[in-house]
Amino acid sequence: MSKTILSKTKDVEEQKANLGNMTEKIEQENNEFKSKLKEEETRKKKLSALQEQLTSLEQQLADMSNSDGDQEIARNLEKVAKDLREVNLQMTNVQTQGEQLVREINDIKNEIRSNEARLREIRNVNNRRLEILRTLHQHTYEAVVWLRENKDQFKGTIHEPLIISLNVTNPADAKLVESHISFNDLKSFVCEEPDDLELFMRKMKNELKLRVNAVKAPPQAASTFKPQHPISRYSKYGFQRYMQQLFTCPEPVMRYLCLMYNVHRIPVGSQAIKNNTERISSECPELTSYYAPDVQYSVKRSKYSKNVSHRNTALKEPRAFTDSVNVEREQELTNQNKESSTHQKQKEDEYKVLQGESDKLLKEINELREQKDCVRLAKVRAERSLKLAECSRIFYTADAELQKARHKFEGLEREVRELKDHVKDTKEQTERKLREAKQAAGIGPNDDLEDKLVERGVWEDFMNAPQRLQDLENEIYSMQARAEAMFMVDEEVVRDYKQREKDIRRLEERLSARESEHQTHHEKIMETKRKWHEDLRKLIDEINQNFSYFFSCLQCCGEVGLSVPENP
Repeated sequence: MSKTILSKTKDVEEQKANLGNMTEKIEQENNEFKSKLKEEETRKKKLSALQEQLTSLEQQLADMSNSDGDQEIARNLEKVAKDLREVNLQMTNVQTQGEQLVREINDIKNEIRSNEARLREIRNVNNRRLEILRTLHQHTYEAVVWLRENKDQFKGTIHEPLIISLNVTNPADAKLVESHISFNDLKSFVCEEPDDLELFMRKMKNELKLRVNAVKAPPQAASTFKPQHPISRYSKYGFQRYMQQLFTCPEPVMRYLCLMYNVHRIPVGSQAIKNNTERISSECPELTSYYAPDVQYSVKRSKYSKNVSHRNTALKEPRAFTDSVNVEREQELTNQNKESSTHQKQKEDEYKVLQGESDKLLKEINELREQKDCVRLAKVRAERSLKLAECSRIFYTADAELQKARHKFEGLEREVRELKDHVKDTKEQTERKLREAKQAAGIGPNDDLEDKLVERGVWEDFMNAPQRLQDLENEIYSMQARAEAMFMVDEEVVRDYKQREKDIRRLEERLSARESEHQTHHEKIMETKRKWHEDLRKLIDEINQNFSYFFSCLQCCGEVGLSVPENP
């Protein structure tokens, strides 16, 4: 029996080896077949493209043959070239205008940026004013710095000194205002609340050891301080405004200046005042102090003799208001920026219009170029004819190659079919040999050969068997002789072995049946236990609800639960 098993097994192995070789060969032929198939598809596509190109060239050649001749082509080409030159000229003019507009827009933008820089310089005078205060009075400067960090200590607002909070509208009038207001008041803080004034001065003197001035603003509104007569009454003498109109400041500061310096009643005029001082004294006795651009005039009348005395004081250049904001210049620059922005918008709109014209002309240029290209097509009839002949030659060459490839493809296809038939026969023969070997060895058709040989303890012998057919036959004869000798020596042992083997199989079958029955009973028990647990849990939940309700009525807490151990 061992000889038959080994013989059949070797036949199977040889058939497997042949099958593997045939499979590799089929794979190679299949790959070559796919490669040829792709080459054929490429040739078909190339042939189709050449056919389409050939048809197109034949149609173009026919169309060109029906044209009016070279003279008509030349006239059309000259007309298109002329139109193209005119459009190019228009395009150049539009581009020149656009470049000019771009330069103008950039100039406007530069002007706006320059004006904005000047505006920032005009408006940023606070820091320079603070530096001027530092040079004029160090203690007041330190007090201003301290106040900016400690404003929350006071009930109301404490205004910074007039040097900082007062702004002369026109820098040319700065010396008038600075001459009229004393320096002590120019460096004075203005408080709105009397408690703040007391607290501020105590902080300055006792804690900071600073010598500063502070005043309290009067309670009446600034609008209550009005001149005795409108300025128009004095315009014939050369007066133009009251001093109150020369500067701006916070309303409490203005109240203080009206009360202490009568800035709402001090007229200011032009150089014409110098020629009208006598008339002003006689016709306007209420004016005891007034200003020309460079001079302060003071008038005094004796209560007893009624004599009038005049004093003219030349005005000094300002020290505190050298960096006043030029409001007129600020307004002028602001208006210029508005006008420039409007002008920029107009130029940008004009540029957009030119851009539209440019796009339109560019489209027209492209159309004329396309027409020019179409006209030039007539000049290439000969080239197209030559190209047509070349394409025809390529077409016929490709067609001949395609025929050769088709014949080769058909031969390969026949060879592949033959290989497939051979493989099929080999597989069938291999399967037949394998079934015969298993039948001879007493192995079922669905059993694994390796597992069965391992069970019988001959797998290693099988794997270590000789590879050559002659050596294998010699080994089979040797094993057969040894087996026959063993059987003849002790046949009773063999019969006893077979009987024990049958008993073992019978016991294994009974054990398997018992295990299956045990598993079925276990599953039934678990299912019954699961249903019982579910019913028990529902009952416990109902009891727990009632139990919790009764305990809550007793103002207590309690619950009933089911504890299930992990391994019951």
